[in-house]
Amino acid sequence: MEQQIEKVMIRQLTTGDMLTVVSMLTKVYKIQSGIANIFTSDNTNSEDEKPAAEKVKDMAEKIGHTVIGQLLEFAQEDLCKWFASLLNKTVDEYLAMPINTTMDIVEQIVEGEENIRFLERAFLLSNKTSRLKAIFTKGSNRSNTTTGS
Repeated sequence: MEQQIEKVMIRQLTTGDMLTVVSMLTKVYKIQSGIANIFTSDNTNSEDEKPAAEKVKDMAEKIGHTVIGQLLEFAQEDLCKWFASLLNKTVDEYLAMPINTTMDIVEQIVEGEENIRFLERAFLLSNKTSRLKAIFTKGSNRSNTTTGS
């Protein structure tokens, strides 16, 4: 007799989740090039025959998978904490859950239109904060070198 594995459901994403994801993204410098490749890749093959709505959905899923994939690779501990919070579990409880749990979470994040917008916004916010940090870091280095003599 085969045991039925129940699909887990994540809670609604919040502003706190946005800040968590932005924090993870800023830790992962490679994420920017990974996502930038999605936006700039030239998909002129059979994609042109797809309806516009389907192209947008495909692009959104690709972005979602790329973001989650990069976070899994470079910010696994933070991602585990976030996934556990999405299920209202502790990290230990999350890690003890059935093997399909992580895939269920990822699928829910990358399939929902609102969740895709969430990931896109998190990426854009991370990108903006990284640029601001670079501007302020350059400015403080300049003032240190000019006044340090």
